[in-house]
Amino acid sequence: MNMSGEHRVMENLTHQLRGPLTKDMKHAAAALDLPLAKSAMTLRQIYADAPGQGKVVWDMGTRAAEATTEVRYLFKELFPDVTKARTIKPREQVA
Repeated sequence: MNMSGEHRVMENLTHQLRGPLTKDMKHAAAALDLPLAKSAMTLRQIYADAPGQGKVVWDMGTRAAEATTEVRYLFKELFPDVTKARTIKPREQVA
């Protein structure tokens, strides 16, 4: 739900070049009349590594730069009212 109260269902497809699963998901979404997010998240090892290290990708430095950009674009698309006023910043490290 965005800040105006409007309900929207958006499906984010993992971007895989010529992937049959991605095509099937797109067809299923179309058949169910579900809108698709324009932003895509590529299958990356960093997404699996982050939770195991107790972090989010934007806290993982330069090796996660592309993933951080993907997440930012997706958040901006899915939550435009929220992301206007906020930026994604690394969390402060607790000493």
